[in-house]
Amino acid sequence: LNLPCVTKLREEGTKSGERNKGAQVLSVACKLDGLDINEAKKVLQDYVNILPRLPEPYSFEEALRWLEWFYQQKETDLFWPCALKGTGLCDQHNCSFHQTKFKTEIDFFKVDNPMLVIKDALDELIVGEDTLKMTLFMLYLTKGGIPEWCVMLSGEAASGKTHIMKAVAKLFGEEGEDYFVFSRVTQASLNYLGDIAHTLQHKIILIEELQGVTAVVEQLRVLISEGKLNLVTNEEVTVNGKKTRQVQFKEVDLRGTLFVTCNAEEQDEGEQLISRAWILNTDVSEKQTEQIVNHELAKINGSRTAIPKNLAEIQRSLKFLPFYDIIYFPFAQELKGMISCNHVRARRDIKKFFGLLNAHAHIHQYHRFKCIDNFGRKAIIADWRDVYGVLSWVEDLFNATTQG
Repeated sequence: LNLPCVTKLREEGTKSGERNKGAQVLSVACKLDGLDINEAKKVLQDYVNILPRLPEPYSFEEALRWLEWFYQQKETDLFWPCALKGTGLCDQHNCSFHQTKFKTEIDFFKVDNPMLVIKDALDELIVGEDTLKMTLFMLYLTKGGIPEWCVMLSGEAASGKTHIMKAVAKLFGEEGEDYFVFSRVTQASLNYLGDIAHTLQHKIILIEELQGVTAVVEQLRVLISEGKLNLVTNEEVTVNGKKTRQVQFKEVDLRGTLFVTCNAEEQDEGEQLISRAWILNTDVSEKQTEQIVNHELAKINGSRTAIPKNLAEIQRSLKFLPFYDIIYFPFAQELKGMISCNHVRARRDIKKFFGLLNAHAHIHQYHRFKCIDNFGRKAIIADWRDVYGVLSWVEDLFNATTQG
């Protein structure tokens, strides 16, 4: 009963549609805490008293059925369900139960340099390309916020663009759940993207070829900058058994979604899209080709694998890194010289850099100061270690992807 989510449940109640769930949670909590049934009834009555009365009242008798059922069970047959996720009452990162149950995952990134853990794993998945793969990893982390950029991998055919963008995505989980791979996006598909938008928010969308989005570049650039599209379509609908065409207004909300694509051909993507993109080039040198050939030969003779031993641990632990409302860098003014104000693109370029700064501070958050800011938001304070950490990986790329 003293877990933060249950305390909040008892103080605030739940909205309509979740009142039964609240009664179940309280009933289990009372039983596991050893309250006798009369004490438990009082807890449940107080809960029912603060619930919304609309669209219809939730009765104490309805809640009592849950209590009586749980109290008939043996305590050894009950477990804590963590059933308040998604209700707005659950704060996993301040929950002692959560901290104990998932201690291994939570402690995983408390090492001195978590980026080296990521580098070791990516070395198993991707030969060479140190700058590219580490930059891509940090960019993938920005999906936890509201990225105002996309990522474009550029290079010759067979240079490994698709392999690299998919390999880095593997660290974040499973395809079709934590990241999505599309071969092509059509104008018609955008009309229905809103139906599945909730499953794509704060996820990575990999589009295998830039040519697969040529027809929707204009809509895509708006989606990247604003996080959503407002569409007007003319569709066939059935009204009173008759088919007719009607104008439909639809919103596609993909805030927090990061788009990544490849470009193997010379074409004009347009300044509007380029200025919103991180342009990352693959290594096409003879040395890199030789490294890849040797790697493939080693896989064939069985002397190495292409899967990191700790891949599953990284996937789980990244999901347990809490995202904070905002990340501050108190010395931001001292970085002004990094971006030339001679070009209007500086307005986007500065956001690109601070996006990576935020990602670096996020992965190192267990070594950073945290606080509640003046607006009540949970904040991480980034420092010069994050600036140097970002520049150690991306300095040349950053110059090339901005006004360089």
